[in-house]
Amino acid sequence: MTVMRSTIQNTAGVLVAGLLMLAGCTTPVGSDGEGVGYCPTMEPYAREIAAEEDMELLLYGSAAAVLHALRQGQITVGVIGRIAAASEYPEKGQRLAQGYTLIGPSHSLISYETVKSLPISTALAEDVVAKRFPELEHVAFHESTAEALKTGSAVLIDWDEWQDGYQLLVPVHPDGRKVSKFRTPVVYRSRY
Repeated sequence: MTVMRSTIQNTAGVLVAGLLMLAGCTTPVGSDGEGVGYCPTMEPYAREIAAEEDMELLLYGSAAAVLHALRQGQITVGVIGRIAAASEYPEKGQRLAQGYTLIGPSHSLISYETVKSLPISTALAEDVVAKRFPELEHVAFHESTAEALKTGSAVLIDWDEWQDGYQLLVPVHPDGRKVSKFRTPVVYRSRY
């Protein structure tokens, strides 16, 4: 019976490790929790925090994997490129910089080249769009984000306007990297 229980526990550990790898976690299960986990686009911010706090730097494959590691106590600090939904992580994060993002009718990844020619609605000031996103070819300006959302097209918003329930439209480079200008650095700290 003891051998069988040990085998089941070992199998469960392997399954958990496999699931975490599939979720984008590249950190070994059982990490001591004293690290700074980050998703790939947030490496510069994570390096700075890890150096300041004298902690190990741990790369994860996605923001969701970083938040999972925080909930599990595998890391102390997480640096991700978006605001977490309340269902993902209950604590409020600290944004390190202003930024803008795209939202759409459903969460999806989209080629950055496609985004450039995509019809986009926004309530941002024309000078902000011209300065930050000169590559966007078809931008329609509206009085409010609520009005822009009624168009059914992709909507460019300030991260300050982000709400749970919005669906990210995530521009990616040909190699799969997320375009950093549509992300925002947010630091989450473990409460577990």
